[in-house]
Amino acid sequence: MNLKFVNSLYKLKKPTYLNFLISDETHTDTNFFKIIKKINVLSKKEFFNIEQEVQLKDIIFDYFKSLKMAKLINEMQNTNLIIEKINFKILFQNYFLVSLLNISKMMNYEKPLIKIFDRKSKIKEFHYFLFEYNFGFFISKTIKSINSEIKLIGYQHGIFGKNTPWLDVINKSKLDNLLPDKIFYLYKESKKAYLKKISAVFKPNLHNIDNFDRKLLPTIERSSHNCLIYLGLHDGEDIVNQTLYDTSFSKKFRKIYFKYHPKKKDIISKFNKNDLITFIEDVSKIKVNSIYLSSSSSLSYIFKELKISYDFFDIPYKSYKK
Repeated sequence: MNLKFVNSLYKLKKPTYLNFLISDETHTDTNFFKIIKKINVLSKKEFFNIEQEVQLKDIIFDYFKSLKMAKLINEMQNTNLIIEKINFKILFQNYFLVSLLNISKMMNYEKPLIKIFDRKSKIKEFHYFLFEYNFGFFISKTIKSINSEIKLIGYQHGIFGKNTPWLDVINKSKLDNLLPDKIFYLYKESKKAYLKKISAVFKPNLHNIDNFDRKLLPTIERSSHNCLIYLGLHDGEDIVNQTLYDTSFSKKFRKIYFKYHPKKKDIISKFNKNDLITFIEDVSKIKVNSIYLSSSSSLSYIFKELKISYDFFDIPYKSYKK
């Protein structure tokens, strides 16, 4: 991580960086060897890994505490979820088990957070990403319950639109202290959606489109019969599979290019034997007449500012419009 960039982002002279090596579903790609590598890298920088405050007795205690969830798992296995005469039980079970796993992981951080943020500490502000997600809700709730005088400053992580569902859920839950006191937003378009959902002070920390890498933009040529699809971090494989399945879409184009997410280069090896798929790194070298984006891509904000025409790639079972 570029500390000079982070200092500029947070607008602080000497911040103390608190890092979570494991956390919840936001780190699903992490494995033991990647964690060890991160520890070696971060140990040379100004980071404090919160796992340093986790004690063995706390892990044992939380393990036995998590066993109480066995009853919930048993109930879930005996529950059907039928919609339009289709039983979504297996899909429901998978999401439910992942949620329980995430809850168990987050429980390990309660006591370390208490040690760091108790009223005896001199911490006045806590700045953090991911405030719009489960892990962010957990962080906010825990810190506020420890010391309500600490100001929470959230930074936009990715996309945020009027149809983002999880904030509607927590607003109806009547739970307090799940959101920051102040929010720095990256994109002007997202501020409108934030204002409708969150009660907070809003400050711009705008993305500078002048620094946008032009290699991410193809040449638009209306006579071309090709298209370019930008894959998201979490839905890349779904988009590729849907393209292969939906022949009515693929027949529209002579060639379909896929720009993989920089954190998901491994997707190439999963589809490299399929002649219908062409992955590309430098899209400035190609000509297309259509651009499609993942519905979870923040590129939509940038393309709007640059007045670049695009459509969202529709995955019937998971797409949503911002």
